[in-house]
Amino acid sequence: MAFDRSRFRDLTDRARLMSDLPNLTPDLIQSFPGLAWIKEWHPSDRSYTMVLLSDMYISKLLGPKLLQYVGKTDFDFWPMDIAGAFYENDERARLGEALWCEEAFKSPLTGRSGVFKGAKWSFVSYGTTYVAGIGQDAGQ
Repeated sequence: MAFDRSRFRDLTDRARLMSDLPNLTPDLIQSFPGLAWIKEWHPSDRSYTMVLLSDMYISKLLGPKLLQYVGKTDFDFWPMDIAGAFYENDERARLGEALWCEEAFKSPLTGRSGVFKGAKWSFVSYGTTYVAGIGQDAGQ
């Protein structure tokens, strides 16, 4: 198997991020028995990139293709209408409105559709802003 430089960089970037954020508990997000995630806010281009996902999120919505979403925006992954709805609620959460939301989705990888029902909020760690979400797929 040939060395895949981009995959290696993705993995090392993710490891660096986790070491830079010791007060984020990756196990808490990854082991959550529903849908949970953390996105990093990038003020330079007003975007959010996916940082961390729960194992349930990965298995139900991504299949084995985690790296197709981590490090990317919702607009890189989801259909435009779904990504737009996610972005709007992420913005509300980032601007200080911890909120309960319901967001319809259909995974472009697994085809699973449902409605995320849960909370979104923002926090700052070491000068970087993050938006997090935790909830359930209402179709479960």
